[in-house]
Amino acid sequence: MFRIEFEAQYCKSSLTRCRVCQQNIKKHDIRIFIYHMSGNEYYHLNCYRPKVMQYICEKDIRMNLGGDGLQRFKEWLEEWNSKYPPIDKPYHSPPNMLKQVESKPSKYKRAWIEVFRFMSPAEVASKLSFVCKEFYHITWDEELWHFYYTNEFPVPEIEVDNWKNSYIAMALKACIGCHKLMEEDNFFRCPLLKKPLCMNCSNTKKFRVLSKSQIKAHYQINPNLLNVQFYLGKWSTLSCYNFMIKKAVVEYRQQNKQILLKELENKPQYQDLKEILDSIKLGKLHKNDPPDANLMANPFYPCYEKLAKYLKNKEGGAKWIHGYLKNNS
Repeated sequence: MFRIEFEAQYCKSSLTRCRVCQQNIKKHDIRIFIYHMSGNEYYHLNCYRPKVMQYICEKDIRMNLGGDGLQRFKEWLEEWNSKYPPIDKPYHSPPNMLKQVESKPSKYKRAWIEVFRFMSPAEVASKLSFVCKEFYHITWDEELWHFYYTNEFPVPEIEVDNWKNSYIAMALKACIGCHKLMEEDNFFRCPLLKKPLCMNCSNTKKFRVLSKSQIKAHYQINPNLLNVQFYLGKWSTLSCYNFMIKKAVVEYRQQNKQILLKELENKPQYQDLKEILDSIKLGKLHKNDPPDANLMANPFYPCYEKLAKYLKNKEGGAKWIHGYLKNNS
């Protein structure tokens, strides 16, 4: 998971050099030690600035300090954390939120609820509720928040009095993977997802963290082509969750498929080629599974690999399809 980890210790000699100011760190001074496979890093306490601008959990830091040194480090840590929201503590919503403005039900309520379902709960609660009294009334509708709740979380066994308050409580404190409420002493909010994530779920395949090099090796695609946000992870590598990468890969290959289908538009003689395109499973191209036996009987089967390579990573460029159609017209 995306955490800032390092060790705060007293310098054992005057031989280590700070990576920022390039000055030797005096013996017995506080230094920040970060382990890297390519080489260890050392910093003066006042020189060190984490590469990721986020909250630092005290339990992620190894502190070999005592006395005045420990006090100095905690003051530095408190100053740094004051700039960012905590990731080891849940946000607390006001208890039993109630409707504050009197409003009458809209005669278009049924239609507006169906429209609001296409929007995120955050947009409904923070933006649409301020548009007008009519919208404000609908943003408190129990049917709407029952839909949001059951769409993201399991249906509770107990009777719910206020679906909006229940949804907010679950969204702030429940793990995004298993939907279980997390205890405050073992709480973690992922800075990339902006949602709570428990330790058990973080070890599953879905929430496995992949670096750019791992993405390229596994999915056989250039990570920079994907519409996904990367985060500075362990060993200072840009990383992302596996489920986000998988979704972005399918979306990217779907775009490539639409490009090819547009080229074949209004060309009935290439109907068999379209069937090959439809048979290719975009989410499994990187697994190199053998094609179906019926597909091998298709007259356009010789170009199957060419199509698959283009869908996978735009290999061959967009011009190859023009040349193929020209030579086989």
